[in-house]
Amino acid sequence: MSEEQLPTTQDDDSISINNAVDGAADAERTNVNDPANNNSSNDHVNNSSSNAVDFSVVHIDEKRFFGGLQDEGKQLTPDEIKKETKKRGCIMLGQSYYKGMFDFSKELLAHYKTQPTILPKLRKNDSKATHMIGEKLLEMRQTTTRADIHKVVTDGIQLELSNSDKYASKETLSFLAQKTWVEWVVSKWAQTVSEEKLTTEDDMIRAVGIMFMEDMR
Repeated sequence: MSEEQLPTTQDDDSISINNAVDGAADAERTNVNDPANNNSSNDHVNNSSSNAVDFSVVHIDEKRFFGGLQDEGKQLTPDEIKKETKKRGCIMLGQSYYKGMFDFSKELLAHYKTQPTILPKLRKNDSKATHMIGEKLLEMRQTTTRADIHKVVTDGIQLELSNSDKYASKETLSFLAQKTWVEWVVSKWAQTVSEEKLTTEDDMIRAVGIMFMEDMR
């Protein structure tokens, strides 16, 4: 007579343990394979890299920056327009010229030149750089009447400055958040990570070439 095979059974505790182990494994696989989790980790790394350079040194005093934006300019005379006159020492925009903006742009350039590590691509020609800064400031700033300030301006510091004694009597004011301006400066004259890497690789290649030439002598 053959022995009767009895079905194997697991007690409740054993089943619970196995289920817990399987659940933990599934959770681990989900955590590793979930793109959302991986992106979160990558974002942290990317953010750390982008914040490696401190651009706050590019900023100037907020009061001075706001004041530099306020040049209302002067109109060319009909005769000057006819002769296509270019005012020296001024930023030209259309048929207006801005002496105060020119001086402010020179001041900004002088400050930016103290940060060659952060802004290595800054123009060597001071005159062209000054005019580029002045023209861009005039393009980016937003000029509005006092009655409409709160409709178009969100920079708290400049809103507060616009109500100070120095500007309380002005009915027309110009605004441009310095943070927004510095972002443009950085995009124009800072060195990107890829450019920095390329420069390093080129330097290494040149160094190897020099060493090779020295050995051949």
